[in-house]
Amino acid sequence: MLSACNQDGKERLKQLIWTILKMVGSASKVKLAKLVLFSEIEHFKKYGKSYTGLYFVKLKYGPVIAFFEDTLEEEANKSLKVDKENLFITEKGRKEV
Repeated sequence: MLSACNQDGKERLKQLIWTILKMVGSASKVKLAKLVLFSEIEHFKKYGKSYTGLYFVKLKYGPVIAFFEDTLEEEANKSLKVDKENLFITEKGRKEV
């Protein structure tokens, strides 16, 4: 079970992912993870604290925010279109240009 702090962080992560997807349309999972990282860095520079309050996990090819995979899977079942073969993520119903 997640603590209230982590639950709030996951909710903010969902909001951040949606905001990014509304701005870029669709993105690979790697690009989306990088944009989340850069957003967190910029928010920290500007406000002195993390937007989500979540930690980052060190992986071989760079850090990824905690609960990133879980959040994508949860949202894929609801309203994200995830092309697992090509690893592209788009808002369901959004037409590609």
